[in-house]
Amino acid sequence: RFRPEAIAAPLALLRALAQLQRARTGVLPPLTNAVIAFTRVGEDPVTEADRDSFWQVFQVPIFEQFLGFDGRVVAHECEAHDGLHIEEDEAVVEFAGQRDTELLLTSLTDLRYPALRVGTGLAAGLERRTCGCGRDEPRLTGLASLEGRRASGICAAD
Repeated sequence: RFRPEAIAAPLALLRALAQLQRARTGVLPPLTNAVIAFTRVGEDPVTEADRDSFWQVFQVPIFEQFLGFDGRVVAHECEAHDGLHIEEDEAVVEFAGQRDTELLLTSLTDLRYPALRVGTGLAAGLERRTCGCGRDEPRLTGLASLEGRRASGICAAD
């Protein structure tokens, strides 16, 4: 009777669900639309390995939604899968460090616990060109754990 078209959940839960689905086929009925992964400050973003794994298990596209400190969507992935569109009414995104491009986040919505220029431990690029989906707002590209990038030699410590 339960026939979901999509599943939206924190990335860690989706990883566990995919592992369970692989071990015992049929835990979930087939999806028809998408898997939406919620990521946030202090957590690893969606990796290419996640995308491959989820495609094999769920056979639908995955879309990442990056949540701010208060749980609101700060940036989201569209159908073009070319970065995460920044919700400029929700947060201000800046970068620190000359080489690491650490993502700094200022919440515009969390009035109870204001957060100004908080380091996220994530590295990213910023794309300002129009997205393939037609939207013009800036996008975060190459979102990755800063520590993971340093360990792999992609960026050096300041």
